[in-house]
Amino acid sequence: MLTWSKVEISDYIADTLVMDSKAKNDNDVDAPPGVNIRRLREEQELSLRKLAKLCIPELVHTTIRRIENNDGWTRDTIIRLSKALGVNNHEDLFLPSELFNYSLLNIESKKRIAELVQESFDAELYRKNLDKISQ
Repeated sequence: MLTWSKVEISDYIADTLVMDSKAKNDNDVDAPPGVNIRRLREEQELSLRKLAKLCIPELVHTTIRRIENNDGWTRDTIIRLSKALGVNNHEDLFLPSELFNYSLLNIESKKRIAELVQESFDAELYRKNLDKISQ
C-alpha cells in the first residue's frame, strides 16, 4: 500500500472533490479559503463592510473581497476573519466545503475519511499507471 504526506492528501482532496458552493464572481473561483469565507459571510448575512468591522483589528472590506476571490491573503488576516466568523480552527477555512469543520470530528470519523481518501488515491494512481502501460 502506498502512503503519502498530509500535503499530498490536502492537494488530492482539493483537486478531486466537487465543491458544494461555487463562488459567485467573474473569476469562478471555487477554491478554499475564499469560497468558505464567502459562504460563511453570506450564511451569517454579513456584508463585506460588516465583516471587516467585526475583525480585530478591523480590516478594509476590499481585503475581504480580495481574499474571497483568492487573490492573496496572509495568515494573520485569515486568523482574524476566522475569529470574526466564529470558526474555531482557522485551518478549516482551507478545506473543501465537504470537510469544513473537520477538526471537530471524532477520531474514528477522521480515520475513516483518511482510509477513504487513501483508497481513492490508490485507485487513481493505479488507473494512471494502467494508462501509462497501455500507451
